[in-house]
Amino acid sequence: MSDLKRWPVKYIRDGAKSAYKKDIECYVCGINKNLELHHTHSISQLFKNYCNTAGIRIEKLEDILQHRDQFIDQHRKEIYEDVYTLCKICHLRLHKLFGQRPALVTASKQSTWLDKLKEKV
Repeated sequence: MSDLKRWPVKYIRDGAKSAYKKDIECYVCGINKNLELHHTHSISQLFKNYCNTAGIRIEKLEDILQHRDQFIDQHRKEIYEDVYTLCKICHLRLHKLFGQRPALVTASKQSTWLDKLKEKV
């Protein structure tokens, strides 16, 4: 259990996955293959901020599971609404520009960039 930093994302996504609404085509280019869900608000960053603000220490899996549902409830918009279905190529382009773990403050910039990119296609 050495990768504790990645655990929250995996278990939070597992807890939220059933309610995700992935589209049938890429938001930008319309391709319907190799689709991925992109959160403009990084779940790992959101959870880190949530834990820091609430003084929660994550040391083991049980700590994540104990706080997962409340975290999801408090961040429904970011987890379920501020998302885009992207093909792998468009998703890689976004992360090339904004980084692998985009800062939370870039969420609206990501949305604007995706809208502009879609207009060009």
